[in-house]
Amino acid sequence: VKKTGQKTSYYSNDDGNLTRGMTPYYELNTTTNIITDATRGLDWNRTNLVSNTHVCGNGFRNATIMELVDLVKNYSRTTEGFKAIDGNFSIGQNNIETNTSLITDQTKNYIVNFSTGMVDSIGYGQGYKLCVRTNGEEANRTARLSKVGNIVSDATTGLEWEDSVDMNFSSNLPDALAYCDALDLDGKSDWRLPNSNELYSIVDTDTNASNRALNNLDTPISVAISNVFQNVYCEYRIDFPTIKNAPTTYWTSTTKFTTSNTSLMIKFQTGTNSELLHLNTNSWTYPVRCVRDADTTTAP
Repeated sequence: VKKTGQKTSYYSNDDGNLTRGMTPYYELNTTTNIITDATRGLDWNRTNLVSNTHVCGNGFRNATIMELVDLVKNYSRTTEGFKAIDGNFSIGQNNIETNTSLITDQTKNYIVNFSTGMVDSIGYGQGYKLCVRTNGEEANRTARLSKVGNIVSDATTGLEWEDSVDMNFSSNLPDALAYCDALDLDGKSDWRLPNSNELYSIVDTDTNASNRALNNLDTPISVAISNVFQNVYCEYRIDFPTIKNAPTTYWTSTTKFTTSNTSLMIKFQTGTNSELLHLNTNSWTYPVRCVRDADTTTAP
C-alpha cells in the first residue's frame, strides 16, 4: 500500500505522524508521454485522456477503481499544487471515470475527483477516462485474505486487520486513534488506525458476494468488503440506537488535503469515501477497524 502523502500531523499516531506505506515512484518518458508506476507495474498514458465517445487504444484500457484510487496523492495542506495526484500527470480534468460499476447501482461507474481526492460515481460512460496498461493481473481480492481468530490477514499487502464482534465506535478522530493505540487483540498490541489508502485496500466491489446482514443491521445490504470479514457495522446515533439503512462509514487517520480539520472516511456500503470533522459534534458514532503490520520472520 502506498503512502497517502500527508505531511502534516494533527494528532499523535495519525497519518501525518506515522506516514505508513511505500513511497510512490513514477517515471515519465518524455518521448512517449508514458508514465510508469514502478511500484505497481502499470503504464499510464499521460496525454491520452479520452472522453465518453472514445476508447483507449494501443493496448491501453480504462482504469479500475482500485488503480485510480492508488494514484491519489492526498497530501495535507501543502503548496505542491491543487491536484491530488503526482506532478508527472497532467490530466486537465477533475473527475476521471473508472471501468468499475458502483456496487449499489450498476448503471453508474466509480469516479475519482483529483481536485479533492474523493471517490464518487457518475452515469455509465459520461466521464473522461485515464488510460492504463499492465504487465500482470491483480490478485483475487478474496483469495488473498484469510482469517484466524479475530484477525484477517492480507497476503498481498502484508497487513492484518481487526475483525472482532467487540469493535469500537468513536465520535471523533482522537478517540478512534486512542482506541487502536490501546488495542490488545489475540496477543498483539501494535495496532493503529489505518490511513485512507490502507483502509481502501480492503474495499471489494465484487457484487456477487456482498449482499449481507451486518452485525447491527438485520436487513441485508450491499457492502463493498469481502465476506472473509465477518464483522461489519453501521454507524449509529448515541441518542437513537435504532439503525435504519445507515451506510457503513469507517474512520481513517488521514486528513483531507484541502482542509486541516476534516478526516477522510471510507463508506463500505458504496465503496466511496466521505469527510467528517476531526472533532465531530453530531450525535453519530462511527465504527473503527484497526490495522497492524504482519509479523515477519527471518530465516536462520
